[in-house]
Amino acid sequence: MSNDIEVAVYYFPEYHADARNDKWHGKGWTEWELMKAARPRFEGHRQPKVPAWGYFDESDPQWAAKEIDLAADSGITAFGEKIRPVGQDCVESARQEVERESQSGQSAQDGQSLG
Repeated sequence: MSNDIEVAVYYFPEYHADARNDKWHGKGWTEWELMKAARPRFEGHRQPKVPAWGYFDESDPQWAAKEIDLAADSGITAFGEKIRPVGQDCVESARQEVERESQSGQSAQDGQSLG
């Protein structure tokens, strides 16, 4: 019996502009808009919060590579991801490409070994 532990995260890719959100919420809308609009709800509640790396566009394959490399360096071994039907979103296909590169033993970001 193995004592290895898998550490998985659920990934919800909505931090990029897409046609569906443009139609429902207005051009350029992303989940970042909800974060920017957050207001304190009680004493000591500091809102809005700004992400440490800024308001990134997760549809950029280089950004996906950075997230995957950070997760791997932090002990994350698997991603669970909300997937939409093919053709409706570019994030899943970009992330899948980066993951294929990572599985080949190369860093998705810079070609360095993950080992």
